Amino acid sequence: MPPKALGCRGSPSAAQSGEAATNEHVGLFTPDKDGGTHTSCGRAAVIVARRGTVCGEVGLTAPPMRVEFELGGHALLPTGRPEEEGLRLGDRPLRATIVDVAGNPQVLVRAVEGGLRGDEAAEEATAAVVWEAVDALLDEAAGRVGLKARPSGMRLLWLSARRDHCLAGGGAVAAAECDLISRVSAGSRVHHAHTGTALALACAAAVPGTVAHELVRGGGGGGCGGGAELRIAHPQGVMRVHASVGRDADGRHVAHSAGMVRTARYLMVGEVVV
Repeated sequence: MPPKALGCRGSPSAAQSGEAATNEHVGLFTPDKDGGTHTSCGRAAVIVARRGTVCGEVGLTAPPMRVEFELGGHALLPTGRPEEEGLRLGDRPLRATIVDVAGNPQVLVRAVEGGLRGDEAAEEATAAVVWEAVDALLDEAAGRVGLKARPSGMRLLWLSARRDHCLAGGGAVAAAECDLISRVSAGSRVHHAHTGTALALACAAAVPGTVAHELVRGGGGGGCGGGAELRIAHPQGVMRVHASVGRDADGRHVAHSAGMVRTARYLMVGEVVV
C-alpha cells in the first residue's frame, strides 16, 4: 500500500498574496575561470506575505517570501551538451547534466546510477555515498567547464522520478504532490532539505535532453518550461521553484530569470547593553 500522502500545511500560493514588497541587493558567489572567486551583487524582488506555514519544511511556521532572480540571459549548458558522457562516480558510469546558473555549475545525475534510490532520508543517503568518488566526479566536471579548481558551491544532485515516498520527519509525499525527487550534496553529506541549487534544477528541467527534463517528463510531472512551477521533493517536504528559459541568437539555452518561495525567520534575537 502506498504511504499516506502528507497534507501540505498552509498554502504555497500565500506568498503571492503579500502586500509588502522590496527590491533587495543579493550577493552572488561567482567562480572565475582561474579558480578564484569574486562576489557580485544582483537585484532580487522579495515579496513578504502574511504569516503562515510554507510547504517545504515540515512543521515550519514563518512568513513566506517569493524571491525572484534576474539572470540576464546566462548560458545554461557550459559544455553545450544537455547530457555528458564519460563521467563516472567511482566505478559507476553516469549520464549527467552540467548546468550553470550565475557562474555556479552543478552536476545532475539519476539517483539510481549514483548509488541511491533517490528518496532516502539525508542520514541514510549520506551513509550510502562514497564521498571521495563524489569529489572526483565534481573535480572532473569542473575541468570540463574550464575551471582550474572546483568552486565551493558546486554540488551533486541525485534525481529520480516522482513517486509516493516517506519523509524523514514523518508523514509522506504523494507522487501527485511533486514533479521530481532530489537529494543534494553539501560537503561530505546529503543536505537535510535542499539548497538554492533548486534554481539550477528549475532551469535544467526546462531544457529538453537534460537529466532533469527527462525524469520530470518521464514521470508525468510538470515544470518542464514556460515558467511553469517545478515542485521538488526533498527529505523534509516539497519546495516550489520556477524559471524562465529561452534561446539566444546563437541557439544556446539561456536563463532569463528564476525564483523560489523561501521563509523569513529571525537569525538572532538578543539584547545589547551600551
